[in-house]
Amino acid sequence: NAQSNTTKALIIMPPKTNHHHHRRIRIVASSHSNNERKGFDTMLWLDQHLNFTKYEFVYMGGIPAKGFKPQNLQRLISGTSEDLAKFLRTGDIYLAPSRAEPASNAVMEALASGLPVVYQDGSSHGDLVGGAGVGFPITGPEL
Repeated sequence: NAQSNTTKALIIMPPKTNHHHHRRIRIVASSHSNNERKGFDTMLWLDQHLNFTKYEFVYMGGIPAKGFKPQNLQRLISGTSEDLAKFLRTGDIYLAPSRAEPASNAVMEALASGLPVVYQDGSSHGDLVGGAGVGFPITGPEL
């Protein structure tokens, strides 16, 4: 059986209202994989450098077996498609830190949820996102 590579339209959708006023800007990220190229180094850099009085950063998904120990970033365990959809609807901005990623399901889910996407250059994210977000350059392991 071939598996569909599309979002579930009745589950992944934008929120009915924007209820995100008068609080920190919520950056969300997700991954269906714990592969190192998913941008965990970028998330750790943000964990150390992001202004957490202005931003909240929450990640849902798997993590590498070692080396991913954020201090400020909140992590949620992956759940069902419904859990992911509810999680995405809580965000203001979606972060796609992965590299060398062809047709990211996570980016498509974020876009279907109505989120603007900030993505790392060097993958197909720019083609998927178009004008619904902005890319940032890869600058090496130090970022």
